[in-house]
Amino acid sequence: MNKTIERPEHTLGDFGLTAEQCDHVESFGVPVVALYVDRAYYLAGICVDSVMPTDDELRQVRSFIEFVGKRIYGAAAKRILAMPLPADPGHNTIVLVKGGLYKGNPQPTEGWSYKRYTWETGVFPYRTAPFRPWDLSEVLDAIEGDVVTERSDGTQRAVPRAPWKKWKVAHTEAFPREEIQ
Repeated sequence: MNKTIERPEHTLGDFGLTAEQCDHVESFGVPVVALYVDRAYYLAGICVDSVMPTDDELRQVRSFIEFVGKRIYGAAAKRILAMPLPADPGHNTIVLVKGGLYKGNPQPTEGWSYKRYTWETGVFPYRTAPFRPWDLSEVLDAIEGDVVTERSDGTQRAVPRAPWKKWKVAHTEAFPREEIQ
């Protein structure tokens, strides 16, 4: 897509997106980002070390980027979201990771997790405990909501806050009705 953008290097060996897959991801207006800070300040992006997202997942990520832009930047959102890959200097990039980049994932090609560039310690990348793969919609709900632990078995679920839930209901092209909690 945009050949002037220098793509991040893979940090986990050969696991991750190819150049052609990066082009496809970026054709949705979704940046491909490094697992660690690459100084681009994108609103959100797919980690280069991910398993390739589906087109439906890429539509969800692009919709999430639009939500974040409008929620944070108000009147300036129009300018930021008009960029091919929305960014703003100083923004704490949300890195979305598809696949098992973390220890203990029994299905390394399934599930989503996330981190933010400012996270230097603590849970990395964020995932549920005990482990079960979350789909992308659940991870986005966790980012824009709260994570609740079920007392009976210790599993966790995401509960989206009202503005994000309302956004998903209004954007059925990205979030089919069955995915809206």
